[in-house]
Amino acid sequence: MTVAGLCMVEIIHELATLSTIRFAHFIRQSLMELIRSTLVLPEVWSTISQFQCGVRRAILPFLKVRTIPSKPGDFDRWFQPLQAKLDMFYADYGTTRLDELVRHLPSMKDNLMIAASAANDVAILEILHEQFDLLSCQRKLLNVASKCGNMEALIYLHNLGHPGCSDIAMDLAARNDHLDIVKFLHSNRKEGCTAQAINLAAKFGHLDFLEWLYVNKTTGSSGYAMDHAASLGHLAIVQRLHDRGFLCSERAMESAIENEHIQLVEWLHANRTEGFRTLPMNMSVKMIQWLCVNRCDFDPGVCLKQAVSKNNIDAIELLVDRFDELWHLFVGFTTKILTDSMEKIDPNVLVSSVRQGNVPLVKWLCDAVGLDFRLQLLTIAPARIRERLHAWLVETNRLDRETLDGISKKVQLEAPPQLHLLASNT
Repeated sequence: MTVAGLCMVEIIHELATLSTIRFAHFIRQSLMELIRSTLVLPEVWSTISQFQCGVRRAILPFLKVRTIPSKPGDFDRWFQPLQAKLDMFYADYGTTRLDELVRHLPSMKDNLMIAASAANDVAILEILHEQFDLLSCQRKLLNVASKCGNMEALIYLHNLGHPGCSDIAMDLAARNDHLDIVKFLHSNRKEGCTAQAINLAAKFGHLDFLEWLYVNKTTGSSGYAMDHAASLGHLAIVQRLHDRGFLCSERAMESAIENEHIQLVEWLHANRTEGFRTLPMNMSVKMIQWLCVNRCDFDPGVCLKQAVSKNNIDAIELLVDRFDELWHLFVGFTTKILTDSMEKIDPNVLVSSVRQGNVPLVKWLCDAVGLDFRLQLLTIAPARIRERLHAWLVETNRLDRETLDGISKKVQLEAPPQLHLLASNT
């Protein structure tokens, strides 16, 4: 007999001996004792503890699982946290509470099937099929298995006759270099692939994969395969596509320049004619130097404008000093460009140039661009260039020698003014 049953027997026995007056008081005390003795029972608390926030403890981790994302690139961020929760669920409960999980959270039925396909867990897929019927799932489970390179799950779902496969399956396998998956799909399925298969194989540098696709698939490229390969610096891929007669656009060289793939830029320059239309604002000095020397369609005036607007001291110094003769040819055009965009030029570039001791750049910023050289700038100039600056100020009639000498004696070089005050052009 349980504790609760014994308590009831005692209550009945006591009732037989009680007077009417004490009856109500006895009932209250007995019920309180019954409640206290019942609540301390382990089996009672085990049942109570299963219900928190209205559901059993096993269900709680899955309450905030998001819907599977539509973009393939977001899949891993969705799948990995879910699989971690499922690993704990299976470790604690096995598969005995799958019905309960799906009953409380119907969306978990598809999530369980997708996760098992992504984890290559055929044993779980078989259990899920027995309990929920995998064929009722409208998700592209074969696409998921193909993306993750899961041959066992793919074969199981294929043999089961699951309809969840499209031409995206082969594209996803191409992106992730799962050549064995593509070969299986090619031999056993009819969906084929899209032009993205070759594009993705090229973009992510899968040369062997690219060769197989070219030989075995009739689906062409969208014309961006070489552009994609160039953006990530895959020279061997670009060369192979070129040999195969693939086309590219100006974006190939533009992206190679943007990502500093100079070897690839050199190859495109020597072997292709597309060139470029626009260039990034912040190119490296090495890339600018190469373009100045090798490309007649590279506009140094525009590059100089961009370098000044971005306060790119190294690029400005290269363009002004290294290619000085070139600027004499373009001086009128360059001056017009900069004059038209004076509001975009950061005056602090002059402060930085003085502080770095770059006298040619200081002269150019003042003479060509028109920035005002304030005398306070002498206080931050390195001692090694101060005399050269003095001579230039006198030579350009910005100041006479007598006045300059008088000012120099008064300037406290050990306490330079704040740089943001020096940048003022008013």
